[in-house]
Amino acid sequence: MELSYWLLLPQVWIILGIVLIAAEMLDTSTIFFLPVGIAALGNAALIALYQNGTLGSWLELEAWDDTLIPLAIMAVTASLLLQLYSRGRRHRKSTDINDY
Repeated sequence: MELSYWLLLPQVWIILGIVLIAAEMLDTSTIFFLPVGIAALGNAALIALYQNGTLGSWLELEAWDDTLIPLAIMAVTASLLLQLYSRGRRHRKSTDINDY
């Protein structure tokens, strides 16, 4: 089997996303594993929509490298959104001494 076959299966991306999110639970750095895991789950949805014909012809996913560009875009977007979320939580004022 070719690499293109495996990387065009939504099930592979779902498994990869779950494994990366589980690795984030063990690592807790929110730097690499969580954004890429979220992007892998998004990539699975994108590939499934493409294979169903829902996306139309504006996106072509014919080879393995075609799946990596949306993955990178979604990973960077997820990373920026997680950074904005965590920054907002840090700047919240609290009167409780036990809130860290």
